[in-house]
Amino acid sequence: MTTVSRKELGWAAFMGTVLVGSAFMLVQLHCQARQLYVEHEHELDIHRRLLDDKADLEMKVRRASLPGNIGAGAAMLDLEGVTAVNTVTLVEQADGSIDFLPETRRQLDEFLAAEAGDDADGKGERK
Repeated sequence: MTTVSRKELGWAAFMGTVLVGSAFMLVQLHCQARQLYVEHEHELDIHRRLLDDKADLEMKVRRASLPGNIGAGAAMLDLEGVTAVNTVTLVEQADGSIDFLPETRRQLDEFLAAEAGDDADGKGERK
């Protein structure tokens, strides 16, 4: 059996200390990398949500400006702009069909009945 000198023992202790210190540093770096990854994913999630909000707001702005765009286009073509008088609102019925508002439906039925009455009288002229 060979004897170990103090120099070799000291060197082994020093290398063991360096090895344990390196292991602690490796664990610490791994922990920091994991924290950075979690923060990065969180920031990406916020970025995605902000992009969704941006797209939603842009759509709302487009919808809000649509009547103005239609009015400007109508004016360029010398047409009458959009007003409540010449706009018809459609609604979805309980059975899934699309129909006019009840007030508009009543006015339309009265108009069609009056027109049918004019045709029945033989006048048949449209104004």
